Amino acid sequence: MARRIPKIHADFIIADSVIFTLLPSYILSKIYRIPMMVYCRELIPENPSREKTALNKLKDIVAKLLNYIRNSIMNKPKLVVAMDEGLMRYFQEKTGKQVYLVPSSTDLSLEYKDIRNELGLPADKTLVLYTGSYHTFRGLDLLIESFSKIKKDDVRLVFGGWKDDKDILFINDLIKKFDIEKYVISLPSLPYDKVPSLIYSCDICVEPRNKTGLQEFQLSLKLLDYFSVGKPSVAINASGNRILIKDGYNGLLSKYDAEDFAEKLILLLNNPDLRHELGKNARKTAIEKYDSRIVATEFENLVRTKLL
Repeated sequence: MARRIPKIHADFIIADSVIFTLLPSYILSKIYRIPMMVYCRELIPENPSREKTALNKLKDIVAKLLNYIRNSIMNKPKLVVAMDEGLMRYFQEKTGKQVYLVPSSTDLSLEYKDIRNELGLPADKTLVLYTGSYHTFRGLDLLIESFSKIKKDDVRLVFGGWKDDKDILFINDLIKKFDIEKYVISLPSLPYDKVPSLIYSCDICVEPRNKTGLQEFQLSLKLLDYFSVGKPSVAINASGNRILIKDGYNGLLSKYDAEDFAEKLILLLNNPDLRHELGKNARKTAIEKYDSRIVATEFENLVRTKLL
């Protein structure tokens, strides 16, 4: 990178908030005397570890040091932007510097088609889709408990995402506990270019994760994927999800409660017209506010105004 910057005559450097990118980028911006912009997309944990082992104490010390270095550097750039309101508020508080919001976006030019046959999904069932990782904090326990209250022969819950052996055991144990084996389809991991078609091939999409603390303000990227394909969604009623979902217009919001989540799913399962209307409005929302071309233009204008 140090060798390439003079060759391409860079006007500025973009670094993200990961310290191992931020620090060398800052050093290079000083060496070559070109402005730097920081893109805030992640945090370093600040809460001390619960188990006071020697290793955890060392991790806590390292985390404090990295946060100190990062927050010191974040005061230097001419422009700092964040991908969601939570990160924007966090870094403004930590650095005392103006942080601008450049929201996540979606590529509406991606092509998609019905691939039920290709994936072996039943053509005569209504499919409820979850995409993403199978980690325990993703709310899949609530989703599976909710689905156990439905158990309709013409409905299937489809899992499409990436997982490790521990995640698979976690999910399988929940499925057995709530006795819904016959109603669940777990797909193998798919390349990302298949995901839009997977979403398009299903009827209802879900985001069961309960975001708390700073994460509550973060917009779910999987919801953006659902919206871009024009699918109705049920999501937890958290601040970040409310940025995207207007309840009853382009999706449904649920309490973090299995009964309520199941009621929202049943409402959509029993009402194809409502599914169509919510999906149509979801696609409209994506086009009007989250098209990557529109966001890119706004980002470019911000850079030209504040950085160059």
